[in-house]
Amino acid sequence: MPWVIADSVIAEASRFLNKPIPLIWADWLDERAERIYARNTHFRRLIRRKDETGRNYLYRFFRHWLASRMKRERVP
Repeated sequence: MPWVIADSVIAEASRFLNKPIPLIWADWLDERAERIYARNTHFRRLIRRKDETGRNYLYRFFRHWLASRMKRERVP
């Protein structure tokens, strides 16, 4: 359920920055994760780990990708 995590990361960043972040970016995060999951065995292994480890990795990747996009788009 990467879309739930994507929405959560967007909301978290928006609260932290006290600025709205485009919700379309949650879709972008979800699509990117789906694309990489389909093609990259290492990413797939990390995400499929037991207990909460896989979910935590996905949070970590989403935060990293969002920070990168915000830097590219020059969002403070």
